[in-house]
Amino acid sequence: MNLVSSTLAGLLLAGLLAGGSAVADARPQQKTVEKHAAKRPSTEPRLARYQILVYSSPTNPIRLGQIELVAGGTYRFYAPGGRLLGTGCYAFDPEKRAIVWRDGLLKEQGWTGRFSVERAGKTHKIELKRGTIATNSID
Repeated sequence: MNLVSSTLAGLLLAGLLAGGSAVADARPQQKTVEKHAAKRPSTEPRLARYQILVYSSPTNPIRLGQIELVAGGTYRFYAPGGRLLGTGCYAFDPEKRAIVWRDGLLKEQGWTGRFSVERAGKTHKIELKRGTIATNSID
């Protein structure tokens, strides 16, 4: 073994005996940061499809269709069978914690968009009007 390789081997061995290399030590910290970030509930609605449910009866809600929030501030409104009924634009107002429907069917219907997060961020809920909500859950 030459001097360079024996010195390198000694440094590597010393690093491993001391608890690993700097690269190995950075990885668990990064995972810990990502793990805690994933636990924080989102403050904005996620881009996804939300099931629209009408609670005329508490035990048997009626499925009214779906709203899909898409990047760029647009939405799609689907019938229960998946047929596209219309599109429009929306904006999220963080102070009011509400989605503002700027145009399209949801604005024409006069639906509100009060937003809430439940179950530690697993469920996002948009209240469209009394008894009518749109939900998206990640489990």
